[in-house]
Amino acid sequence: MKKSLCKGLVIAVVGSFMVAGVASAALISGDISISGGFDVLEDGNSLADAIGIDFSDDMFVVNGVETGSVLDSYIDAWETGTINDFYFTDVTGDGKVLWEVNGVTFTLTTLTVGEQDSTSLFLSGTGYFSYSGYEDTYGEWALSGQTTDASTTLSWSFTSDASVPEPATMLLFGTGMAGLASMNRRKRY
Repeated sequence: MKKSLCKGLVIAVVGSFMVAGVASAALISGDISISGGFDVLEDGNSLADAIGIDFSDDMFVVNGVETGSVLDSYIDAWETGTINDFYFTDVTGDGKVLWEVNGVTFTLTTLTVGEQDSTSLFLSGTGYFSYSGYEDTYGEWALSGQTTDASTTLSWSFTSDASVPEPATMLLFGTGMAGLASMNRRKRY
């Protein structure tokens, strides 16, 4: 009986390390802000009637990236990237890729229309960064658009809110599960 208990404990500990190894893959850290111009996809004549966004030349400019972050390693301030037009109803299910710069992509997963009137539009939601070799990193985004004279400008920002359990936590969880299994086994015999 002790032999099978030890065997079960070893399997649980090794399994915990395996899960911890997967869970501790690098996240894409950092916050980013971008800007550019856009037109509204609309039912009427103003931002108040917007049902989507048509980005000028499908391009944007990076205003800033959090210094020392993973994003800062791959994206420089004042770089340009490509951005995709979208209707507010496009953002469902697996999401819609919003923009890409230097291989870093951002996908919208939820979208909420906040303030919307003839001179301003505020959208927010959740989404995630993707980059080869990193875990997808989820967080919250916000887009603010304003119309002044004949031009419409936007500002967009993202803040990561994802966290991954550390290996020690997974080890503690695994050994706890092994202990519960052994207690259950002891009660049966």
